[in-house]
Amino acid sequence: MRGKVLRIGHMGYTASINAMTNAIVALAKALNDLGYHVKIGDAIEAFLGGVGA
Repeated sequence: MRGKVLRIGHMGYTASINAMTNAIVALAKALNDLGYHVKIGDAIEAFLGGVGA
């Protein structure tokens, strides 16, 4: 099976870190509802590490 990619677009420098963090939380909750086990804290930690926050 091939990997899947999900891209979340944002407004570049005009987007706030809070708005992007909220999008990650919403995505993690949606994936959990669909049966994928996602730890929200791990998702946020990975996101913040990726953006250098």
